[in-house]
Amino acid sequence: MKPPTLRDPRTRPALLLSLILVVASMRWIASAGGRSELFTADSYLLYQAATMGFNYFELGAVRRGLGGSIVHLLNPDMLVATLMFHVLSAVAVAVAAGLLFRRIAGPPWIRAVFAFTAVTIMLRWAEDAVGRTDLSIAALLAFATLAMTAGRLMLACALVCIGLFIHETSFIFGLPLLAALLLRRGGWSAWRANDKAWAGLAFAVALALYAGMAWLPHVDTQTAIDTVRAKFAAHRFVDWGIYFAVSGSRGVRTSVCQNMIDPNFWLHVGGGLVVLLVIGLALGSRIRAEWRAMLLASLPPFLFLCVVANDNARWITLACFNVWLVAAATPDRHGRSEVPARLAVAAAFALLLLTHPRLGRSQTPMFEASPLLERVSRQLGGPRTPTFAQALQRCDPGWRDALGPAPLR
Repeated sequence: MKPPTLRDPRTRPALLLSLILVVASMRWIASAGGRSELFTADSYLLYQAATMGFNYFELGAVRRGLGGSIVHLLNPDMLVATLMFHVLSAVAVAVAAGLLFRRIAGPPWIRAVFAFTAVTIMLRWAEDAVGRTDLSIAALLAFATLAMTAGRLMLACALVCIGLFIHETSFIFGLPLLAALLLRRGGWSAWRANDKAWAGLAFAVALALYAGMAWLPHVDTQTAIDTVRAKFAAHRFVDWGIYFAVSGSRGVRTSVCQNMIDPNFWLHVGGGLVVLLVIGLALGSRIRAEWRAMLLASLPPFLFLCVVANDNARWITLACFNVWLVAAATPDRHGRSEVPARLAVAAAFALLLLTHPRLGRSQTPMFEASPLLERVSRQLGGPRTPTFAQALQRCDPGWRDALGPAPLR
């Protein structure tokens, strides 16, 4: 693939899209900053910043420590560093998406739909996942997709492996994405033996390091908790973030319990399935050739995380991004589309309506794959999803025990 130049007519629209994506990623930051809410005692960022407090420099070999290590280097103020991490991750996603967008061929309406859906996905991240690791994982997945389109299997696998040390979602979404891209490029057998050997080595090394962290030098759990807590004023958001970072299987059981007591659990899952159908219609101009790959990249990770975790807004956004990546990686879109242009454009607008949290007006947007559908359900008399505080008190009333002998907050 030739490097992009400004003289290429495809480059300027791609650059414009990248700039729009970066601006879109700042929507909540600009809004909260205008209200002077970014750095208050009850800042929305406290939970996210607490999860980013775990790093290799202070704590040694800890799970999910790579993202926190980057944050540790950015700024001594955790809230400021968390915002900086979000912005840098958003820029990385925007650059990779722009490079992929530059490859998309076909009629102008197809490129417009791809651009619109990319902005829609970024707006969802901007609203709910500020400071979390999702954007950094998305950036790695996007660059892995670019590597696959360039025939560099080992690099694509290495990028997914690096993400494992930021968050396990790198594997949960990255492995299905790689499998889908392999399917679109002739399957595993189409690659050279040398490429497959290096790719296997990358995964072997990553898994060995991940599994062996317990035997590498690190501080004890209580020291890690105290170190992260010391970075913040006392707040329940901080303790919630630390709880899920250190509780392991106990935290998973809490999430599963929360799903079981949530009267809207199947509405969350069903809303996500509707969203995946809509984005498939928007992007699948060769839907009969692409539907298996798009489903493989999105459906298994979304359904798995709906069971063992409950931030469904995050899972459906990453699943939609995987669909976007698979569709954007398709090399040729010339010829007659199998999806009528009007239907694809309508689906793109429907995606925005279905996924934007502002249209849901709920206290629990992080649990809702489609805030709009859940709002309609409530207006029709349906039940409300319990807040996280309510679910935690019911599913693990002694959750503070996991944080050790610290003052009650």
